[in-house]
Amino acid sequence: MTSDVRVMIKLVAERMAPQLQGWMTRVAKKHPERALDIYLRMIEYHIPKLVRSELTGPNGSSLNPPVVHVHFPGLQDKRQEMAIEIVHPKTLEHKR
Repeated sequence: MTSDVRVMIKLVAERMAPQLQGWMTRVAKKHPERALDIYLRMIEYHIPKLVRSELTGPNGSSLNPPVVHVHFPGLQDKRQEMAIEIVHPKTLEHKR
């Protein structure tokens, strides 16, 4: 889409904005779910969408998060291992 077309669409949208409230109110009287759908589709252009990102290591390799070792004073060894496994399940894989 060229910048000229974007400018034209922006101008049309700005000129129609004052009428929008009335249109939405009329639609909502008979079809509130439709008015909500229109509203949600409109605000997509105002509120940025979240983007899902995948984090990878160098050259797309797996990204290995740092291992955090947690020590809980006073817990028996088995309970301490269980607590660590809850915090980070893969931490103890090498011990099994």
